[in-house]
Amino acid sequence: FICSPNNPTANQFRLEDVKGLIEGFDWLVVLDETYVDFATYSMVDLTREYENLVVLRTFSKVFGIAGLRLGYAVSNVDVSSALRERFQMPYPVSSVTLRMGLKLLRNLDLIKEKIESLKEERATLIRRLSEMEGVKPFNSETNFVLMNLTEMSSDEAYRRLLDQGIIVRNIGRVLNLENCIRVTVAPRPMMERFLETFRRIIGR
Repeated sequence: FICSPNNPTANQFRLEDVKGLIEGFDWLVVLDETYVDFATYSMVDLTREYENLVVLRTFSKVFGIAGLRLGYAVSNVDVSSALRERFQMPYPVSSVTLRMGLKLLRNLDLIKEKIESLKEERATLIRRLSEMEGVKPFNSETNFVLMNLTEMSSDEAYRRLLDQGIIVRNIGRVLNLENCIRVTVAPRPMMERFLETFRRIIGR
């Protein structure tokens, strides 16, 4: 089971690495592409090449309807049939959810514009965080940015931001991500408020 782009690190695995894993594994490989709409590329076309690959996609992130729990799996015909026959519930998705999903798919041009705008804001956020001492942001292929704090604990940064009404995700307790926080990319006014407050908190 692979998450690419990954959460919470926001990186995307290389195509050749994933292909090597699929070729070296005798059973199903499930590739979760929850955040792929914000990424450089998708690996969904590999399902035409590999019979043991299942790619998961969701409407929760880029379409913003997490509460409706709408998603789908892409694989070859045999695997798709087996999933449908053995695991699908009689009524897996409500008619309201399906209608909402179809309506969103009819407005893909608008969605794509929003994605490009988010990517621009993400690049700006990473650049400005890189200019701060004591902050090391990582490249992102998602709608959030992970950063390592070198001169302040993630617990303290989280608390001090929360005191200012700003909520970030404290990732510091995740293995190998000590003193890391995660911030979701938002519209420019919200990002400006976060950056101004964050700079004041870390004193740089």
